[in-house]
Amino acid sequence: MPTCHTQAEPFRAFVEVIVSGDSEAAIRLLNASPHLAKERAARGAIRQASKENFFDRIKHYINEGDTALHVAAANQTRIAEELISRAGWG
Repeated sequence: MPTCHTQAEPFRAFVEVIVSGDSEAAIRLLNASPHLAKERAARGAIRQASKENFFDRIKHYINEGDTALHVAAANQTRIAEELISRAGWG
């Protein structure tokens, strides 16, 4: 499981689902909120807040400005492909 995070914003919740590996839930969230494909993290890893921005499961930090694709690329090929397609990056 990923490290516990305090942010409750929809983007952060989406990232948590990606990290969990539940691609079906991630796609459901994308269907409900297509803007998540291009949204960027408002906050991320800094020295004072590194632990809460590190995902143990994928050994990856989220940084300010990262998209969900940054996280999905670490371990979720199916979700990464879906994000690329929906964001028009492919």
